[in-house]
Amino acid sequence: MVRVLMAVDGSDHDAETAHALAHLLRDGRDVEVIVLNVAHVTLPVPPEEFEIPVPEGEEIITRWELEAKQAADEIVAGAERAIRDVGLRTIGQVEWGDAATTILETAESEGVDLIAVGSRGAGQVSGYLLGSVSSRVTHQAKIPVLVVH
Repeated sequence: MVRVLMAVDGSDHDAETAHALAHLLRDGRDVEVIVLNVAHVTLPVPPEEFEIPVPEGEEIITRWELEAKQAADEIVAGAERAIRDVGLRTIGQVEWGDAATTILETAESEGVDLIAVGSRGAGQVSGYLLGSVSSRVTHQAKIPVLVVH
């Protein structure tokens, strides 16, 4: 079985990457695609400015974290539909952290054969950042990386 990690961010590159994978892997091989979104929270104010008492040993899920998780789940679900539409099996996954680091760590822990990423992300600033993410992944990965333009 061929295992592929496809990093998604909700941009147009997600569908393009799905079609590129389908084209490359259309020979009937048993393929499993792990669709990964690395979520992050952009807070409107620094966390140290919040004065919310937190009981010891408990975590608070902020509204921003909940919204980021919901957005990440929707991104993964949409990408999974695109992958399944081209006949490949999927597993959806959302992780938190630095995008490039998380992509590389997930690829290693899941034992994938290929990482697929878009060359740019959603939006002008995000696009620049994902460009740096795809560059970092390409240069640091120990397995082949497909960058879809």
